[in-house]
Amino acid sequence: IKMSTDGKITAEIGGSFVMCPPGGWAANCFALIVAGTRMESFQGRAPEPKLKCFVGFEITGQKYKDQNGFEKPHVIWNEYLLNLGPKANLRKMIESWTGQKFTDAEMKDFDLRDIVGNQCLANVINKKTSNGKDRHEIMGVSKLPEGLPCLEPINQKLIFQYTNPFDTETFNRIEPWIQK
Repeated sequence: IKMSTDGKITAEIGGSFVMCPPGGWAANCFALIVAGTRMESFQGRAPEPKLKCFVGFEITGQKYKDQNGFEKPHVIWNEYLLNLGPKANLRKMIESWTGQKFTDAEMKDFDLRDIVGNQCLANVINKKTSNGKDRHEIMGVSKLPEGLPCLEPINQKLIFQYTNPFDTETFNRIEPWIQK
């Protein structure tokens, strides 16, 4: 966003995406977004409603300069089905992170909000999407090794789920592509 001396406000068209270098990085989980139900098809089947969530990680040791020259940490969002069954990717991530295998009874009582504000070691990979766009992704998380420093997050904690009344203030802090 740019503001000229005559008060006119303009925005960049597009923008540049700066990839996080691949590897193991200290990270903070700063966000959990329950994104609601989305229609998705799997392996050519008819679309079905799937409850989705996004988990946001701030990579504390890796910064880049944005279009305005400000230094920012890389932020990586992972998308999950909101499912904690034994084969669910979200459950596998939590078990890997905690180093603990949970029973179904323990998972039933697990409050996902508890992951926000915790540190981890994030295994970052770079890849191309099916439409050729660059993307970085966290393939796994584990406990932060003892002695590995993890800086305090810059991003404010963000937890959002659809409620009544609707929390517009928190919703407006969510990345626009996730809001869709």
